[in-house]
Amino acid sequence: MALLRFMIKDYLEDKELSGLAPRTIQSYGDTLNEFSRWLVAEKEIINIEDITPQVIKGYLLYCSKERGNTVVTRNGKLQHLKTFFRYLEDEDIIEIRSNPTNKIKPAKTDKAIKVYSDEQIKQMLRYYRRMRSRENTLYSYRGHTIIVALAGTGIRLGELVSMRWDSVDLLNKTITIFGKNRKSLSTPLTDKVARELYEWRLFCEKYYIKLPAHVFNDHRGNPLTVNAVKLMFTRLSLRMGFKTTAHMFRHTYASNCLRAGMDIYTLSKLMHHSQIRTTEVYLHAFGNSLAESNDKYNPLNRFDL
Repeated sequence: MALLRFMIKDYLEDKELSGLAPRTIQSYGDTLNEFSRWLVAEKEIINIEDITPQVIKGYLLYCSKERGNTVVTRNGKLQHLKTFFRYLEDEDIIEIRSNPTNKIKPAKTDKAIKVYSDEQIKQMLRYYRRMRSRENTLYSYRGHTIIVALAGTGIRLGELVSMRWDSVDLLNKTITIFGKNRKSLSTPLTDKVARELYEWRLFCEKYYIKLPAHVFNDHRGNPLTVNAVKLMFTRLSLRMGFKTTAHMFRHTYASNCLRAGMDIYTLSKLMHHSQIRTTEVYLHAFGNSLAESNDKYNPLNRFDL
Protein backbone atom coordinates (compact mmCIF):
# COMPACT_ATOMS: atom_id res chain seq x y z
CA MET A 1 0.00 0.00 0.00
CA ALA A 2 1.36 3.43 -0.98
CA LEU A 3 0.29 6.39 1.13
CA LEU A 4 -0.79 9.31 -1.04
CA ARG A 5 0.73 12.05 1.12
CA PHE A 6 4.19 10.47 0.94
CA MET A 7 3.90 10.03 -2.83
CA ILE A 8 2.95 13.70 -3.20
CA LYS A 9 6.02 14.70 -1.19
CA ASP A 10 8.30 12.50 -3.32
CA TYR A 11 6.74 13.81 -6.52
CA LEU A 12 7.20 17.48 -5.62
CA GLU A 13 10.81 16.85 -4.57
CA ASP A 14 11.40 15.12 -7.91
CA LYS A 15 10.00 18.16 -9.74
CA GLU A 16 12.24 20.46 -7.72
CA LEU A 17 15.33 18.39 -8.59
CA SER A 18 14.36 18.48 -12.27
CA GLY A 19 14.63 22.29 -12.21
CA LEU A 20 10.97 23.07 -12.65
CA ALA A 21 10.07 26.70 -11.86
CA PRO A 22 9.06 27.24 -8.19
CA ARG A 23 5.70 28.76 -9.14
CA THR A 24 4.91 25.66 -11.24
CA ILE A 25 5.84 23.33 -8.39
CA GLN A 26 3.65 25.35 -6.04
CA SER A 27 0.75 25.03 -8.48
CA TYR A 28 1.16 21.24 -8.56
CA GLY A 29 1.40 21.15 -4.77
CA ASP A 30 -1.73 23.24 -4.28
CA THR A 31 -3.80 20.89 -6.45
CA LEU A 32 -2.42 17.65 -5.03
CA ASN A 33 -2.71 18.74 -1.41
CA GLU A 34 -6.27 19.94 -1.97
CA PHE A 35 -7.05 16.59 -3.62
CA SER A 36 -5.50 14.71 -0.69
CA ARG A 37 -7.49 16.68 1.90
CA TRP A 38 -10.72 16.07 -0.03
CA LEU A 39 -10.00 12.34 -0.23
CA VAL A 40 -9.54 12.07 3.53
CA ALA A 41 -12.51 14.27 4.44
CA GLU A 42 -15.04 12.95 1.92
CA LYS A 43 -13.90 9.42 1.04
CA GLU A 44 -11.62 8.42 3.93
CA ILE A 45 -9.00 7.45 1.35
CA ILE A 46 -5.30 7.64 2.17
CA ASN A 47 -3.86 4.98 -0.17
CA ILE A 48 -3.07 5.37 -3.86
CA GLU A 49 -4.62 2.01 -4.69
CA ASP A 50 -8.07 3.10 -3.50
CA ILE A 51 -8.32 5.98 -5.98
CA THR A 52 -10.62 5.09 -8.89
CA PRO A 53 -11.80 7.03 -11.97
CA GLN A 54 -15.09 7.63 -10.17
CA VAL A 55 -13.21 9.17 -7.25
CA ILE A 56 -11.35 11.52 -9.62
CA LYS A 57 -14.65 12.57 -11.18
CA GLY A 58 -16.08 13.18 -7.71
CA TYR A 59 -13.18 15.49 -6.89
CA LEU A 60 -13.67 17.45 -10.13
CA LEU A 61 -17.38 17.76 -9.35
CA TYR A 62 -16.47 19.08 -5.89
CA CYS A 63 -14.16 21.65 -7.53
CA SER A 64 -17.05 22.77 -9.72
CA LYS A 65 -19.92 22.87 -7.23
CA GLU A 66 -18.23 23.55 -3.89
CA ARG A 67 -15.20 25.58 -4.90
CA GLY A 68 -16.77 27.30 -7.90
CA ASN A 69 -13.81 26.53 -10.18
CA THR A 70 -14.17 27.43 -13.84
CA VAL A 71 -13.82 24.85 -16.60
CA VAL A 72 -10.30 26.11 -17.32
CA THR A 73 -9.29 25.76 -13.66
CA ARG A 74 -10.77 22.27 -13.41
CA ASN A 75 -8.99 21.18 -16.56
CA GLY A 76 -5.76 22.53 -15.13
CA LYS A 77 -6.25 20.50 -11.95
CA LEU A 78 -7.04 17.39 -13.99
CA GLN A 79 -3.82 17.89 -15.94
CA HIS A 80 -1.89 18.13 -12.66
CA LEU A 81 -3.44 14.85 -11.52
CA LYS A 82 -2.65 13.16 -14.84
CA THR A 83 0.99 14.25 -14.60
CA PHE A 84 1.19 12.99 -11.00
CA PHE A 85 -0.24 9.57 -11.83
CA ARG A 86 2.07 9.24 -14.84
CA TYR A 87 4.94 9.81 -12.41
CA LEU A 88 3.58 6.98 -10.27
CA GLU A 89 3.57 4.78 -13.38
CA ASP A 90 7.20 5.66 -14.13
CA GLU A 91 8.16 4.85 -10.54
CA ASP A 92 6.33 1.49 -10.73
CA ILE A 93 4.02 2.52 -7.90
CA ILE A 94 0.99 1.73 -10.06
CA GLU A 95 0.48 -0.14 -13.33
CA ILE A 96 -0.56 1.74 -16.46
CA ARG A 97 -3.90 -0.04 -16.51
CA SER A 98 -4.52 1.07 -12.91
CA ASN A 99 -4.08 4.78 -13.64
CA PRO A 100 -7.44 6.31 -12.63
CA THR A 101 -6.96 9.39 -14.83
CA ASN A 102 -6.35 7.55 -18.11
CA LYS A 103 -9.87 7.70 -19.50
CA ILE A 104 -10.94 11.02 -17.99
CA LYS A 105 -11.05 13.74 -20.62
CA PRO A 106 -10.90 17.49 -20.01
CA ALA A 107 -14.19 19.38 -20.12
CA LYS A 108 -14.90 21.35 -23.27
CA THR A 109 -13.99 25.01 -23.04
CA ASP A 110 -14.85 28.13 -24.96
CA LYS A 111 -12.03 28.60 -27.46
CA ALA A 112 -12.61 32.33 -27.87
CA ILE A 113 -9.42 34.28 -27.16
CA LYS A 114 -9.97 37.74 -25.71
CA VAL A 115 -7.72 40.57 -26.82
CA TYR A 116 -7.50 44.31 -26.21
CA SER A 117 -8.52 46.78 -28.85
CA ASP A 118 -6.00 49.47 -29.79
CA GLU A 119 -8.20 52.04 -28.08
CA GLN A 120 -8.24 50.07 -24.82
CA ILE A 121 -4.44 49.94 -24.73
CA LYS A 122 -4.27 53.67 -25.47
CA GLN A 123 -6.77 54.28 -22.67
CA MET A 124 -4.61 52.40 -20.16
CA LEU A 125 -1.49 54.27 -21.22
CA ARG A 126 -3.30 57.64 -21.03
CA TYR A 127 -4.45 56.80 -17.51
CA TYR A 128 -0.89 56.26 -16.28
CA ARG A 129 0.46 59.25 -18.23
CA ARG A 130 -2.11 61.57 -16.65
CA MET A 131 -1.29 60.17 -13.23
CA ARG A 132 2.42 60.57 -13.94
CA SER A 133 2.03 64.21 -14.97
CA ARG A 134 0.13 64.99 -11.75
CA GLU A 135 1.94 62.89 -9.17
CA ASN A 136 5.23 61.65 -10.70
CA THR A 137 5.01 58.55 -8.49
CA LEU A 138 6.63 55.13 -8.65
CA TYR A 139 3.19 53.58 -9.15
CA SER A 140 2.38 55.69 -12.21
CA TYR A 141 5.77 55.28 -13.89
CA ARG A 142 5.89 51.55 -13.15
CA GLY A 143 2.34 50.96 -14.40
CA HIS A 144 3.04 52.72 -17.69
CA THR A 145 6.25 50.76 -18.25
CA ILE A 146 4.60 47.43 -17.44
CA ILE A 147 1.87 48.13 -20.02
CA VAL A 148 4.44 49.05 -22.68
CA ALA A 149 6.62 46.02 -21.90
CA LEU A 150 3.72 43.56 -22.03
CA ALA A 151 2.15 45.07 -25.14
CA GLY A 152 5.47 45.35 -26.97
CA THR A 153 6.96 41.93 -26.21
CA GLY A 154 4.12 39.52 -25.41
CA ILE A 155 6.12 38.03 -22.54
CA ARG A 156 4.47 36.05 -19.77
CA LEU A 157 3.71 37.61 -16.40
CA GLY A 158 6.21 35.32 -14.67
CA GLU A 159 8.87 36.42 -17.16
CA LEU A 160 8.03 40.07 -16.56
CA VAL A 161 8.51 39.95 -12.78
CA SER A 162 11.74 37.95 -13.13
CA MET A 163 13.38 40.52 -15.45
CA ARG A 164 16.72 41.83 -14.15
CA TRP A 165 18.65 44.90 -15.23
CA ASP A 166 21.79 42.87 -15.92
CA SER A 167 19.76 40.96 -18.53
CA VAL A 168 18.50 44.09 -20.29
CA ASP A 169 20.74 45.21 -23.16
CA LEU A 170 19.41 48.60 -24.17
CA LEU A 171 22.23 49.18 -26.65
CA ASN A 172 21.46 46.06 -28.69
CA LYS A 173 17.77 46.19 -27.73
CA THR A 174 17.37 42.70 -26.29
CA ILE A 175 16.38 41.20 -22.96
CA THR A 176 17.27 37.78 -21.62
CA ILE A 177 14.49 36.23 -19.60
CA PHE A 178 13.91 32.92 -17.91
CA GLY A 179 10.84 31.23 -19.29
CA LYS A 180 9.15 27.99 -18.33
CA ASN A 181 11.49 25.33 -16.92
CA ARG A 182 14.02 28.13 -16.29
CA LYS A 183 15.17 28.20 -19.89
CA SER A 184 17.23 31.26 -20.82
CA LEU A 185 15.47 33.04 -23.68
CA SER A 186 16.32 36.16 -25.67
CA THR A 187 13.62 38.63 -26.63
CA PRO A 188 14.16 41.56 -29.04
CA LEU A 189 12.99 45.02 -28.08
CA THR A 190 11.49 47.61 -30.38
CA ASP A 191 12.75 51.19 -30.20
CA LYS A 192 9.66 52.22 -28.21
CA VAL A 193 10.05 49.47 -25.61
CA ALA A 194 13.80 50.10 -25.29
CA ARG A 195 13.21 53.84 -24.82
CA GLU A 196 10.51 53.17 -22.22
CA LEU A 197 12.84 50.87 -20.24
CA TYR A 198 15.65 53.42 -20.49
CA GLU A 199 13.44 56.18 -19.05
CA TRP A 200 12.16 53.78 -16.38
CA ARG A 201 15.74 52.96 -15.37
CA LEU A 202 16.57 56.67 -15.06
CA PHE A 203 13.56 57.10 -12.78
CA CYS A 204 14.58 54.11 -10.65
CA GLU A 205 18.15 55.37 -10.29
CA LYS A 206 16.78 58.57 -8.77
CA TYR A 207 14.02 56.93 -6.73
CA TYR A 208 16.09 54.23 -5.02
CA ILE A 209 19.30 54.77 -3.08
CA LYS A 210 20.72 51.79 -4.96
CA LEU A 211 19.28 50.46 -8.22
CA PRO A 212 17.54 47.14 -7.47
CA ALA A 213 18.61 44.04 -9.38
CA HIS A 214 15.12 43.42 -10.74
CA VAL A 215 13.46 45.73 -13.25
CA PHE A 216 10.10 45.97 -11.46
CA ASN A 217 10.01 46.49 -7.70
CA ASP A 218 7.84 47.86 -4.91
CA HIS A 219 8.62 51.11 -3.11
CA ARG A 220 11.05 49.30 -0.79
CA GLY A 221 13.03 47.86 -3.67
CA ASN A 222 11.68 44.32 -3.33
CA PRO A 223 10.87 42.51 -6.61
CA LEU A 224 7.22 42.63 -7.61
CA THR A 225 5.42 39.31 -7.29
CA VAL A 226 3.01 37.79 -9.77
CA ASN A 227 0.16 38.45 -7.33
CA ALA A 228 1.16 42.10 -6.96
CA VAL A 229 0.89 42.65 -10.72
CA LYS A 230 -2.41 40.78 -10.81
CA LEU A 231 -3.70 43.14 -8.11
CA MET A 232 -2.51 46.09 -10.19
CA PHE A 233 -4.66 44.91 -13.10
CA THR A 234 -7.62 44.21 -10.83
CA ARG A 235 -7.52 47.85 -9.72
CA LEU A 236 -6.93 49.03 -13.28
CA SER A 237 -10.05 47.15 -14.41
CA LEU A 238 -12.16 49.23 -12.02
CA ARG A 239 -10.69 52.44 -13.45
CA MET A 240 -11.03 51.40 -17.07
CA GLY A 241 -14.50 49.90 -16.96
CA PHE A 242 -13.37 46.74 -18.75
CA LYS A 243 -11.48 43.65 -17.64
CA THR A 244 -7.70 43.91 -17.75
CA THR A 245 -5.17 41.13 -17.19
CA ALA A 246 -1.49 40.80 -17.91
CA HIS A 247 -2.01 37.62 -19.93
CA MET A 248 -4.47 39.31 -22.28
CA PHE A 249 -1.54 41.40 -23.56
CA ARG A 250 0.10 38.15 -24.67
CA HIS A 251 -2.98 37.21 -26.69
CA THR A 252 -3.16 40.74 -28.09
CA TYR A 253 0.50 40.68 -29.09
CA ALA A 254 0.03 37.40 -30.96
CA SER A 255 -3.11 38.52 -32.76
CA ASN A 256 -1.60 41.85 -33.79
CA CYS A 257 1.55 40.17 -35.12
CA LEU A 258 -0.50 37.77 -37.23
CA ARG A 259 -2.76 40.53 -38.50
CA ALA A 260 0.32 42.48 -39.57
CA GLY A 261 1.46 39.50 -41.66
CA MET A 262 4.03 37.83 -39.38
CA ASP A 263 4.55 34.14 -40.15
CA ILE A 264 3.62 31.54 -37.55
CA TYR A 265 7.19 30.26 -37.10
CA THR A 266 8.60 33.67 -36.25
CA LEU A 267 5.73 34.34 -33.86
CA SER A 268 6.28 30.97 -32.18
CA LYS A 269 9.91 31.88 -31.48
CA LEU A 270 9.03 35.35 -30.21
CA MET A 271 6.45 33.89 -27.82
CA HIS A 272 8.89 31.18 -26.69
CA HIS A 273 6.47 28.36 -27.43
CA SER A 274 8.16 24.97 -27.21
CA GLN A 275 5.75 23.53 -29.78
CA ILE A 276 4.40 25.16 -32.93
CA ARG A 277 0.91 23.79 -32.31
CA THR A 278 0.63 26.05 -29.25
CA THR A 279 1.02 29.06 -31.53
CA GLU A 280 -1.38 27.61 -34.09
CA VAL A 281 -4.23 28.26 -31.66
CA TYR A 282 -3.97 31.91 -32.70
CA LEU A 283 -4.19 30.98 -36.37
CA HIS A 284 -7.55 29.34 -35.77
CA ALA A 285 -8.75 32.18 -33.55
CA PHE A 286 -7.85 34.95 -35.99
CA GLY A 287 -8.40 33.16 -39.30
CA ASN A 288 -10.68 35.86 -40.72
CA SER A 289 -8.09 38.56 -40.09
CA LEU A 290 -5.44 36.44 -41.78
CA ALA A 291 -7.66 35.97 -44.79
CA GLU A 292 -8.09 39.75 -45.02
CA SER A 293 -4.32 40.24 -44.79
CA ASN A 294 -3.78 37.63 -47.48
CA ASP A 295 -6.23 39.43 -49.78
CA LYS A 296 -4.47 42.72 -49.16
CA TYR A 297 -0.82 41.63 -49.44
CA ASN A 298 -0.99 38.64 -51.79
CA PRO A 299 1.77 38.84 -54.46
CA LEU A 300 -0.73 38.02 -57.21
CA ASN A 301 -2.29 41.44 -56.66
CA ARG A 302 0.57 42.85 -58.77
CA PHE A 303 -0.36 40.70 -61.76
CA ASP A 304 -3.09 41.30 -64.30
CA LEU A 305 -4.70 37.87 -64.45
